[in-house]
This record gives sequence, C-alpha cells and structure tokens, in this order.
Amino acid sequence: MEPEGSFLQDQNQNSSSSKEEENDEPCLALANVVKIMKKVLPPRAIITDQAKEAIVACTNEFIGFITMEANDICLNENRSIITAQDLLFAMDRFGFDNYFNILTLYLHRYRQNVAAASLLVTNMPPPHLSEPPLLVQPTMPQMGNNVITHFHPFTFINRHRFFHD
Repeated sequence: MEPEGSFLQDQNQNSSSSKEEENDEPCLALANVVKIMKKVLPPRAIITDQAKEAIVACTNEFIGFITMEANDICLNENRSIITAQDLLFAMDRFGFDNYFNILTLYLHRYRQNVAAASLLVTNMPPPHLSEPPLLVQPTMPQMGNNVITHFHPFTFINRHRFFHD
C-alpha cells in the first residue's frame, strides 16, 4: 500500500476517473468561460453548473466547426497553416456574415497596433528624451457619421475604447 497522497495513488485515481472524460478535442477551461459569462450578466445572477457545462460544450462545438471549415479552406489552397483570415472566411460560410466585417476591421486594427508597437520599441528614443516625435501621416480610414476620417495607427496605442465604435 502506498502512503496516503502519494504520486502513484493520485495517478491511479486520475486515470480511472478521466477515462470517461477523455477525448481528443481541446476544451475551454470552465473557469474562463464562467468569468466571461459573469461579465455580461447582472451582478446578482446565478449560473447553474448545468448552464456552465452547456455553454462550454456549445462553445467547444462552435470552435470545432469553425476550425474544421478553416482547415478545409487551407487544404483546398494547399496550405498547412490556418490563419485568422481563414477563420473569418469560415465564419462567413456558416452564416455569421454579420460578424465578418467587424472582425475583419478588428483584425486589421490589431495588426496595425502590433506593427506600430514593435516600431516604437525598435525605434525608441533614449530614456532621457521623454517625448516621442509627432506622427501625423494618416494611414487608416475610420468610418463615422458618413464621414471618413483618417488616424495614424499610433493614435490608438494604449486606448481602451479603440475597438468600440
């Protein structure tokens, strides 16, 4: 008999209890899903365990379907790596076209911010110069009230309301 709490005893218990739950599909962490659910629900809302498990199961199915469709897109184009654009096209094919445009815009802005941030890091002035040079060249159209305005991507760095139009 192994001492209580030993590694082998834990392994035996885990292997016998996890055989039922074992599958090859990745699964979202329940805690992460619950955290997101609580953000959108009223503060006093109670979420049952069954509801949590149902949302995780549905989310995993959704991710699986979208990923399989994106994988098919890659296979048809003789590519082996799924890109963000492939996932967006897969969502569009499944009828989530109302998300396609906004997520495409989000992806475009995200990539510009990443590029701008890496440019700032590589071209940082010495620490004793506290003010970076002014950047005025417009590069990206921004829609609003039937008027197209232009913003430089550096404008949006560290702004939390950037993606809320």
